[in-house]
Amino acid sequence: MDKDQAYSILLKEFNKYVSFNKNEWEDIRSRWVLRSFKKNQILLAEGEIERHLHFIVEGVHRLYFIDTKGAEQTVAFGYHGNFSGNLYSQISQSPSHYFLEALEQGSMLSLSVQALNELYDMYPILDRWGRLLCQDFFVGRGKREREMMTMTAKERFIRLYAESPHIFQLVPHKHLASYIGMRPETFSRMWKSI
Repeated sequence: MDKDQAYSILLKEFNKYVSFNKNEWEDIRSRWVLRSFKKNQILLAEGEIERHLHFIVEGVHRLYFIDTKGAEQTVAFGYHGNFSGNLYSQISQSPSHYFLEALEQGSMLSLSVQALNELYDMYPILDRWGRLLCQDFFVGRGKREREMMTMTAKERFIRLYAESPHIFQLVPHKHLASYIGMRPETFSRMWKSI
């Protein structure tokens, strides 16, 4: 995908929340860098500080941590048209407790935290966008936490399939099993019964 197509996708995502005039958009756009990534590439390791906001143009990302037993526990996915990264580490500029991994080859636009903060100061409309994006993130996070505490793994499987059936084609099932708190064998049996 070329840069113009990537920026067009990014602008479409911004337009869900706010609208920029031409000069604002040209300045904001000029600060994003198009980067490619390889399958299984670690984009952020535990202990590193998230120094960028990412927007996935092509590909799939997975955010996970390693538990005390050494098992990977998936907490989030991002794919085409999603912002990606470790928001907590990015906002606080503190070491990440998570890994960010590319599950397939793809590309993303990246904006440094420094440039993002400069743009927030320059353009109140972008500051509004950041607030609205964070609100959506925290609402989604709250919903997921409630589901993890109140629903069975089977109920979470059914909800995920009903709300995001496309993710079953994008993400290896072992990672989906981890995401909903289910053993891979149980996930496989449920998948075969659909």
